Amino acid sequence: MYWINGQRHHALAPSDRGLQFGDGCFTTDRVTGGKVDMLP
Repeated sequence: MYWINGQRHHALAPSDRGLQFGDGCFTTDRVTGGKVDMLP
């Protein structure tokens, strides 16, 4: 399962630029005690 622009998808299209070239925007944050750090 993938999240693309806030929508859940079960497959990626072969024409997807991120799949073809490996580019994209990623956000990662730590979850502690069921809460995402750095969020109010």
